[in-house]
Amino acid sequence: MGAINDTSIKTKMLFGVVSVMFTLGMLLIYVGYHEVSDAIAKQYADTAFRTARTALTFIDADRLNDYDDNVNDAATVELAEAWQILADTQEATFIYAIQPNIAKGYYEIRFVISIMNKDSTYDHFKSGYVRATSNNEYRAAYKNLYESRSQQEMIVRDNGVSSTGDHITVMLPIKNSVGDVKGILCVQRQMDDLKTTRQFYLKHMLIATLGLLILMLIIQGNHLKINLLHPLEVLSGGVHEIISGNLNKKINIKTGDELEHLAIAFNAMTAELQTYMKNLTDAVAEKERIATELSVAKDIQRGMLPHDFDFGRNDFEIFATMNAAKMVGGDFYDFYLLDENHLAITVADVSGKGIPASLFMVTSKTVLKNFATFATAPDDYAAVLSCANNQLCKGNEEMMFVTVFFGVLEIDTGRFTFVNGGHNPPVIYHSADNSCEFLNVKKNFVLGGMEDVPYVQQEITLEHGDLIFAYTDGVNEAMNENHEEYTSERLLKFMNGTDCRADLKDLLAAVKADVAEHVGGAEQSDDITMMALRRN
Repeated sequence: MGAINDTSIKTKMLFGVVSVMFTLGMLLIYVGYHEVSDAIAKQYADTAFRTARTALTFIDADRLNDYDDNVNDAATVELAEAWQILADTQEATFIYAIQPNIAKGYYEIRFVISIMNKDSTYDHFKSGYVRATSNNEYRAAYKNLYESRSQQEMIVRDNGVSSTGDHITVMLPIKNSVGDVKGILCVQRQMDDLKTTRQFYLKHMLIATLGLLILMLIIQGNHLKINLLHPLEVLSGGVHEIISGNLNKKINIKTGDELEHLAIAFNAMTAELQTYMKNLTDAVAEKERIATELSVAKDIQRGMLPHDFDFGRNDFEIFATMNAAKMVGGDFYDFYLLDENHLAITVADVSGKGIPASLFMVTSKTVLKNFATFATAPDDYAAVLSCANNQLCKGNEEMMFVTVFFGVLEIDTGRFTFVNGGHNPPVIYHSADNSCEFLNVKKNFVLGGMEDVPYVQQEITLEHGDLIFAYTDGVNEAMNENHEEYTSERLLKFMNGTDCRADLKDLLAAVKADVAEHVGGAEQSDDITMMALRRN
């Protein structure tokens, strides 16, 4: 981290200030422009209306149709001279009286008499001259005056597009002695200096605004440097030291604003960070110690499960795997020869996971094997589970339990005696018709849940090539990212669709792969244990 980029921050801040001020300046210029324009236009309108009212006093409305500058009668000459003086002294460009053609919808006007300013370059219209009305705005004005909707009208042309230049035209009704409108008196006055005045206003307002912006930039720039940029440099330097590892650094900023509060917050943060770092160091050391102990526990647990699947015999095959959901788990499997003709197998699932489950797993595995090995009635395996259950219930304050599938294969005859303690029913493969089904098991109670529970022993015969596939619920209840279970039905369907005559290691790997395909990217939710036993 380097020092604060003064130019960048200053530019951004000043740009914001300038943008606001420029916008406000342009708004004021716009409003002022229209106010000045309206004020000047009003002055022109007031003067034009005064001129029109004065001109109206010279005309005899009852003789309006008698005026004719083509013959220059005395009345016409007198009116023309009076209007000429008025036009020249009041700077009126054009004074004229007209009579709109009402029958034609005011689309035509007839000039009664007209006078041009002596400095005007335009020719006036002779009496009786008929001309088409300029546009709808003029027609509307004529109609309003003739129908007495208004007593005066005004039309302004100040957009620079009129052929006669910027001008204002005011209109008054010419009424006879009984009050009927007989014509319209119009006074047109040029507004040539309006454009000059507007340009003068815009020029000086822009210069004033630019000067004010420059002044504000200088003032605001110095203010930002003193009150913002310098404190930010101090703050940045302090943060850089803290990031570099100096947690004893204290940032000293006395601005009385948010920057000072930010500095105080950083100082408090460094103090809390020091405490946190100490606690984190202790926590990491403790976590490493626990991880080491868990790793040792995992090795011990793995070492307790049998991994030598080669008995040096070809009359049966056996293979098993266990994958814990955590570093240590509660599932286990076991197999051992009771004598040369009897092979005992166990697949079990302890409630819960982690260290408690692994401890109960060790106890369960040891108790089951002890009672099976030293049973006084070799064929009474229900008694083995009953005794093991009572032993596990003693001192079981945590109310843990274990589901167990326990079976003994009489190798020479194929008789398979089994007891199920609340466990998933295994899959049995029949080599005769190359099919799989779930083993029909009694729903006995779990071990460790309640003392003196009776267990029922069952028996089947495994023919040569038949296979028992036992597993824990980590297989059928494996969930994907949509919380959908793998299900026992899918397991049985897969077993019927795969080659159950294959090597047992390959068979278990195939089942695991199908489960993994279903689970996808979801985290393993339970321990997964599988065992396959085949009679050859």
